[in-house]
Amino acid sequence: MSYSSDIAMNDRNLSTVQVSHWLQVPVRTVTSLAVAGALPGAFRVGRHWRFSEKQLLEWRNGQWAASTSAQAAGSGGSDTLTSMEKLYVDLLKPKSKKKLGSF
Repeated sequence: MSYSSDIAMNDRNLSTVQVSHWLQVPVRTVTSLAVAGALPGAFRVGRHWRFSEKQLLEWRNGQWAASTSAQAAGSGGSDTLTSMEKLYVDLLKPKSKKKLGSF
């Protein structure tokens, strides 16, 4: 097998910008989630993050299946946050500001 056919058989690697558009979140959030290990298939190439499209799709489909089965079971789903949702909420919290002394 040639190098080009090996690449064609593997899934695509997405950039941080592509993942941010796909998840509809800021690039900074994608980077924070990658650093925290919350996004599957994330790896670094030098200073740049790349993400396995196949693993992200499997992750999204698994989350969707889990949320729909929770709703079908009557748990409501909206009262229970997944670990991913909790991490996202924590990332969105404003950073505490240090109070400066009066001058």
